[in-house]
Amino acid sequence: AEPLFESNLSAVPAVFAEARSLRPERVESYRQEALYLYESGEYEECMAFTEEQLKAFPQDSDLLLVRGSASYELGDYETAVDCFYQGSQGSDMSVGNLRDYAVCLGRLGRIDEAEAVLAQLEGKGANPAMTDFVSGEVLYVQGRYEEAEAHFRAVLETAEEDRLVSRCYLSLAEVYRDSRAYEKSITLIETALSEPVLQGNSVLHEMLGAAYYNRGKENGNADDLRQAAREFETVIRVGMAKEY
Repeated sequence: AEPLFESNLSAVPAVFAEARSLRPERVESYRQEALYLYESGEYEECMAFTEEQLKAFPQDSDLLLVRGSASYELGDYETAVDCFYQGSQGSDMSVGNLRDYAVCLGRLGRIDEAEAVLAQLEGKGANPAMTDFVSGEVLYVQGRYEEAEAHFRAVLETAEEDRLVSRCYLSLAEVYRDSRAYEKSITLIETALSEPVLQGNSVLHEMLGAAYYNRGKENGNADDLRQAAREFETVIRVGMAKEY
C-alpha cells in the first residue's frame, strides 16, 4: 500500500531526538516519529505522541493523518474521521488514508460519505484488494453479509500487504459472527491464527471462543464448549476481563 508519507523505519527515536536538538522549530522529526510509532504497531503511544505534538503544530496535516490511522486501528472511529477530515484540508490524502477514512465512515453508519470516499480511492488507482476491502466493509455495515463475504474472500485471495490481510480476517470473522455462520467462523479464525502476523491475536481467540460456544449451545456439543472455555482462558490470561 502507498505509505502515509515518506518514512524510514530503520530510524530509531534517538535519531529523532538528535534532529530536534538541531532544529527544534521544525515539524519533520515529529512527523517521522509519529509514523514510526504507527508502523511499529504502537498505536496508543502514537495517539499520545500526536496529541502532544499537535499542541505545537495544530494544523499539521501529516500528524493529523497518522493520528487518524492510529485511531482507526484502536477502533475510535469518530476521532479517526475527525482527524482525516482535518488532515485532508491541507494535504492530498494517500490511498492508505482514504481506505481507512472510508472504513471509519462506514463503521459510523455514514454510508453515502463512505461510498464517496471509496470513489476517490478508485479514482486514485488503488489496487483491487484495497477497494474490495472497503466495499466489503461498507456492505457489512449495511447487513449485506453474503456480498461482504464475497469481497473479503477476494481480498484474501489477492492481497499481499500483511496489514490488509490481518484486517480482512478480522472483518470477515465479524461477518460470520453476525450472520451466525459458526462453522465458517471457526474454520476462518483457525486459519487466521496460523498466519505469522496473527498468531496469538487476542481478538481472534475471543471470537473463536464465542463461535465454539455458540455452536456448542446450538448443537449440544460438549467438546465445542470445552474448546470455547480454552479460548476464553487464553484471552483472560492476556488481561481481557469480560463476562466469560
